[in-house]
Amino acid sequence: MLLLHVLAYHAVGAACAGLSGVPHDTFRNSKHGAGIGARDDTYPALLDATLDDLRKGLDGGAFSSVNLVDAYLARISEVNPLLHAVTETNPDARAIAEKLDAERKEGRKDLGPLHGIPVLVKNNIATADAMNTTSGSFALLGAKVPEDSHVVALLRKAGAIILGKANMSQWAGVRGTNIPNGWSAHGGQTVGAYYPGQDPLGSSSGSAVAASLGLTWAALGTETAGSIISASYVANVVGIRPSVGLTSRYLVIPISERLDTVGPMARTVKDAAYLLSAIAGKDTKDAYTKEIPFDKVPNYVASCKDSGLSGRRLGVPRSQFKNKASSPAMVEFDRALKTIRDAGAEVIDVELSGANYLNEHAPNAFADVLGDDFFTNLPDYLSKLT
Repeated sequence: MLLLHVLAYHAVGAACAGLSGVPHDTFRNSKHGAGIGARDDTYPALLDATLDDLRKGLDGGAFSSVNLVDAYLARISEVNPLLHAVTETNPDARAIAEKLDAERKEGRKDLGPLHGIPVLVKNNIATADAMNTTSGSFALLGAKVPEDSHVVALLRKAGAIILGKANMSQWAGVRGTNIPNGWSAHGGQTVGAYYPGQDPLGSSSGSAVAASLGLTWAALGTETAGSIISASYVANVVGIRPSVGLTSRYLVIPISERLDTVGPMARTVKDAAYLLSAIAGKDTKDAYTKEIPFDKVPNYVASCKDSGLSGRRLGVPRSQFKNKASSPAMVEFDRALKTIRDAGAEVIDVELSGANYLNEHAPNAFADVLGDDFFTNLPDYLSKLT
């Protein structure tokens, strides 16, 4: 059974882009709708487009994967000078979309679940293509990886188009202390979409902002200690931190092999589940995935229904955050817990005595462990580069 560390909440509204002066109805307006050959009446707004919406449009011929790539690239071009959510885009994305469109037109029955769908990945997840994988550092600019990371290979197998690399906190936040969240030398300073200069948290800052504003259908992030979850909640998207070992970290620039994990970031729980289903599973090049207690990846999307939480038990470690969260956030958190209870789950308060002890007696221990792991794990990744 999958253990989810945290689930960030999602409640997208039209105002989410408008607060920073960024228009959001990109698919439907004349500039990026009819101008790229799509039928305006059936082309969903980028901000709200779910995978089900996009697949329906592609299967029905309302628009093509080339249309999607063009629209998303136009959207990135429109807002990225302000938000710096995307470090670089894939120069081959349109050609890949053309190939996938041709396969769809052939009527092939073996199309993957993400066939022709553009996805962004965090800039520490390796792609063996024309794009860089730098973890935000100029030190890795131009370095070549031997092959795709395992999660990217799975995305391609599922039919996804790797649209580009999302910006991030340089070296996933371990570059040093007092470094702004979402800043990297390679990608600049990511800012949130809700008000000017908003702290995007991180380190999966660009992935969260891009998913929030419809610069991509969904994105991959990574987390060692809060990088998916914290960025997701301030961007108002869903972030899932999978248990370590559920998703491969092969050719993902590491911090700690004991704590690193790759997870989905999307605007709905269902879309996050679709993306998790695509990237989860065993990998012979990541020993931690050998502990996955199943050979076939579960259908996480099947749990996205009213009865999906029935009979489940969820623990809430309130002592870890009750004095850190704002009052409005706690009100919404308790409201969400009520929704979970109403769906049939049992919610219990739990105490993490070990965490409490460390917080009180060894507040720097976690940072010390991450620092040691980083200097131990990084050389192995670097040795694979040319």
